Amino acid sequence: MYLSSVDGILEAIKAKTEKNVVSKAFHATIDRNTINKWKNELIRFLTLFNIEVNIATNISMNLKLDELLSMFQEHSITTTSHSQMDAIEEADVLPTWPRVFVGRSALVQSATDALLKSHHVALIGPGGIGKSSVARAVLNDDTVVSKFQARRYFVRFDDMDVTQVNLKTFLDHIARALGFATPVNAYNLITKTLSTSETLLVLDNAETFLDATMDAGRIADAIDGFGARSNVTILLTTRTTVLPPNLEWVRLRVPPLEESAACEAFQAYYPSIETSVLIKLLSAVDFHPLSINLLAQAAVQNEWSPQDLITAWDHQRATLLEAGN
Repeated sequence: MYLSSVDGILEAIKAKTEKNVVSKAFHATIDRNTINKWKNELIRFLTLFNIEVNIATNISMNLKLDELLSMFQEHSITTTSHSQMDAIEEADVLPTWPRVFVGRSALVQSATDALLKSHHVALIGPGGIGKSSVARAVLNDDTVVSKFQARRYFVRFDDMDVTQVNLKTFLDHIARALGFATPVNAYNLITKTLSTSETLLVLDNAETFLDATMDAGRIADAIDGFGARSNVTILLTTRTTVLPPNLEWVRLRVPPLEESAACEAFQAYYPSIETSVLIKLLSAVDFHPLSINLLAQAAVQNEWSPQDLITAWDHQRATLLEAGN
């Protein structure tokens, strides 16, 4: 339409030019009204042309906007899905080999052998007996590291008691240890994460959730669900003998230290004491690892001589006996 109109104007100019080809005053001979008519017609067609160009441009821009909106929505969906995969941070730093660790090599070997055969293991014993130290040693054993590599997770439950634990807090602890913050669906997220390859999951102080006043059965079911996967191996440390019922467990009792190991553990902190005196002192605490550690630390910090140490212990024991009476 626009091309034909412009062509018409050009033809009219050409005709006028041919009629006045000998005239050097071409512009003067052209009727002013005709020129104005051409001018107005050009303006009108240019205006219409601009309108159509704008419409076409707007359509194109709208298409671009639709594309951008679609891309934004896809990005939002992706971002939302990642936020539901829940702010991946970093997995908890694993604990190192215990600083003082003696007399437990056979126990570590038994636990390691069972885990390498994909058996779930429970380290059972009273508080302070050294279950967590054994678990740390197993976690850092060369053969365990070789099998599970970075897929070793250590989840602590010593920051709460049985009245504070429910299924949500239990799952949140595990999720955080795996590197996720406040997951929306923690159980599914944990299960998918654990299922990707060979994984060792250490649950420390398990009596906290196994004896929980809320959701104990649901927590046990969750552990059964994790452990039922062929690539997931679980190591528990616990004071209770009641374990999740649907998994087969290798139960390893953690005993007090042998006499020689107990002396070695004490002397790692406080070496200047006769062995005969030390045996008498440590036998009084039943070679209990945490008690040995606390006693040695107290002797070092208070700069007690061996005699001071014996006197302090005799005084403490007498106080406890009087309180018991």
